[in-house]
Order: sequence, then C-alpha cells, then structure tokens
Amino acid sequence: IILLDMDPRIAHTRAKATTRFDQKDPVFHERVRKGFLDQAEDDPKRWHVIDAELPKEKVWQKVKQCLDEFICEHAILA
Repeated sequence: IILLDMDPRIAHTRAKATTRFDQKDPVFHERVRKGFLDQAEDDPKRWHVIDAELPKEKVWQKVKQCLDEFICEHAILA
C-alpha cells in the first residue's frame, strides 16, 4: 500500500473541492490522515508512506521505487 501523505491544509490549497468529501472541515481530514498513518505505523512492511509535499518528480521517483521493489520481490522467474 502506498500512502501519499500531505498536510490536509496544503492539499486543500492544491486542488478544488469538488465532492462532499473534499468539502469536509479540516478536522475531519486530519482524523482521516491520522487513521491512515496509524495503520502504516502498525504494519510498516505493508505500507509505504511517501511525503506528497515534495516536488512531484521526487514523489514519482519514490512511488516508482516502491513499485520496482514490489515487482522484484514478487516476480516469478520461469
């Protein structure tokens, strides 16, 4: 599981609120974020937390690294 983590206040400034979920108050979004981060902390082998506040090129590099590692670990050699 790849979690792109970002402070909800920053995320709100980057995208328009187009759904009811997006329009919820910042306290709601912080609770949701904390819930995901708690799950990631409880199972670090399954979760990969990436700082989504980094430049998008850096975020993509980190996502790609996670995917490459997953593919290598689960590849079946014929």
